[in-house]
Amino acid sequence: MKNLILNSLHTIGVSSLLRGRKKNQLTVLSLHRISNERNVFWNPIQPKTFNQLLTYVKKNYNVIGFEELEHIEGAKSTKPYLILSFDDGYYDFYEFALPLLVKHGLPSNHNIVNECANKNKIIWTQHLNVLFEHSIQNSIPLEIEFADRKTTLSDFGNSWMSFYLNTFKTLLNMPVSERESVMNQLQNAMGIDTSCRMMNWEEIRECNANGVEIGSHTFAHDSLGTIKDLGALEKEILTSKRETEKLLGKKVNVLALPNGQTGKQADAVISNSDYKFVLYVNDELNRMPISKDNNPIPISRVNMVDEPFPQMALRMEQFHKMLRRNV
Repeated sequence: MKNLILNSLHTIGVSSLLRGRKKNQLTVLSLHRISNERNVFWNPIQPKTFNQLLTYVKKNYNVIGFEELEHIEGAKSTKPYLILSFDDGYYDFYEFALPLLVKHGLPSNHNIVNECANKNKIIWTQHLNVLFEHSIQNSIPLEIEFADRKTTLSDFGNSWMSFYLNTFKTLLNMPVSERESVMNQLQNAMGIDTSCRMMNWEEIRECNANGVEIGSHTFAHDSLGTIKDLGALEKEILTSKRETEKLLGKKVNVLALPNGQTGKQADAVISNSDYKFVLYVNDELNRMPISKDNNPIPISRVNMVDEPFPQMALRMEQFHKMLRRNV
C-alpha cells in the first residue's frame, strides 16, 4: 500500500510541484553503489533505476560539478542546479554508473578512500553489511562482543534490522582499534570471504578523464570524531588529499566526511586545509548562490537509497523530509 501511494503521488505531479520550489536552491545527491547485487542491510541502487534517475535529472535540472559551482554567482539557469556526488570508490561505479553518466553526458563527483584504491581494502561499513547478510541468509546465531557487553538478535526482539543498526551505531562511535577488534572477531568466527572489488587508480584516472571530479573520502574511512591523535587525523584528511593529487596530477578540492561524521579537532584540521568544499549528509538543500564566507564551504547532501524510481524522485524533491517535519 505504501509503495502504491508514493508511486501515485509522483505520477500525479507531486515531485514536479516540489521541484518548482527549488528556484534558488542546489540539490546535491549522496550516492554510493550502483549494482544488481542485493543485501538486506544496504542495497545498492540498481543500474536500471540509476538510468531512470539520470534521465529525470537531465530533463529537470542543470547538472553541474563542484568545479563549476564555485563560479556561479547567481541563478543563471531556468532549471534548479544539481550535483551527483558518489562516495567510497566501488568498482561497480566504473562498471555500471560511469557508462550511464557518459551516455547521458552528465558530470559527477566521486570521493575516494585511498586504502581502498591502494589495496582493494573493504571499508568497515561494507564489511559489516556482508557479515550481517551472511548471518541472516544462513540463520547464524550472531553474537557481537563489545568491551562492556554482548548483544544477540534476541536482545532486539529478533529484529535483524534493529540488531544491525544498533551494532552500526556502536561501532561508528568506537576508536578504530576497538572497532577492528570487534570486526575481526566476527570475521574469524564466520571464516567467509568479505572482499569487495574497489576501483584502482588506473580506473579512477579513467573516470576523471570522463567528467568525474575526484574528491577525498579520507585515507581509511575512519570516523573522524573518534580520532584523538592529531597525526592520525592529518593522515585521514590531508595525506589522502596529497596522495590523490600526486596520483592524478590534479588538485583535489572536495572532502566528503565518512558517514557524515566529524568532530571539533577534525574540523580544525579541515578548516586549515585548502579543500574548497566539505560534504555532509543531512538531507538538506543548499542556498544559491553558495555562501563563500566559510572556507571550506559546507555542502549538504540528500542521501539516496535503493527504492522504486518514483519514490527516489520524491526523496530528492524533499517529500520524505517534509513528512518527517509534519509528523
